[in-house]
Amino acid sequence: MQWHPDDLQGFFKAKEYIDTVILPITSISFKNQAEAEKLAIQKKSIEIITQELERNYAGRIFVCPIYIYQHAVDREQEIARLNSWTEEMLAEQFEHRFIISHDILWKKYEKQFDSHFIWTPSFSMSNFQSDDARLFVKEQTNELSELIRSYW
Repeated sequence: MQWHPDDLQGFFKAKEYIDTVILPITSISFKNQAEAEKLAIQKKSIEIITQELERNYAGRIFVCPIYIYQHAVDREQEIARLNSWTEEMLAEQFEHRFIISHDILWKKYEKQFDSHFIWTPSFSMSNFQSDDARLFVKEQTNELSELIRSYW
């Protein structure tokens, strides 16, 4: 289930069965074109991967809208903000909470998150319809599925 009107109707009818939430996070920057394009590809990649996870576990997983932060953010402050947000918004409803990102810089802060943090590599191609991109998404989704199931 996702943050769509139809999904939300289903969510409130069956919320006792939906025990897992995924919060994808990504950054933006307009520092230079190359960095902006790289981050835009990462955003699209994380969207595709989390949508595929949701499709595989419809009725068990809820995918939140992407949380966007500035690339040059103070990580400590952003962790406090994310922890506050997930605690206030998600703690009572979801037993299993996952934050997913392509940003490797979060890895050294992962123990500070109140949710499970998952870093996953991004693909660097801009053609998301290519066979290579589809294979990458399938492999990433399979690995993430296995990891998430290990918490259930």
